Amino acid sequence: MLSFIIKKLEVFELSSFANAQKITEIAFSQNIQCFCPLGNDWYTNQLEVTFTPSDIIPDYCDVDDFTRSLGGKALIIEDVVNAVYEYIVSNYNPVNLCVVSKVNDAKHMPVIVTKKM
Repeated sequence: MLSFIIKKLEVFELSSFANAQKITEIAFSQNIQCFCPLGNDWYTNQLEVTFTPSDIIPDYCDVDDFTRSLGGKALIIEDVVNAVYEYIVSNYNPVNLCVVSKVNDAKHMPVIVTKKM
């Protein structure tokens, strides 16, 4: 599944601009509904992403387009977290990054999955 996501990354036209303002933290949240192939049911990733940009700041519309593109796909929580993490690292080279998905509506107990630099 990850190779599909990485191939999908190459399709996006990305925009960014210089971090002339020396912004030290950017955070965003996004809800993405995916289908869990393990539990055979739909669930919602409540994504929370926080990062310190390096010398560039992403166009937030590009990041939004990518995260929304994961919606509706058959992905486990860990795949979603990893895809967002890899997208930001490979395209924007942040100083640090934390991607969290909170899932409260799956067949199992509430889960929080985190990947950090």
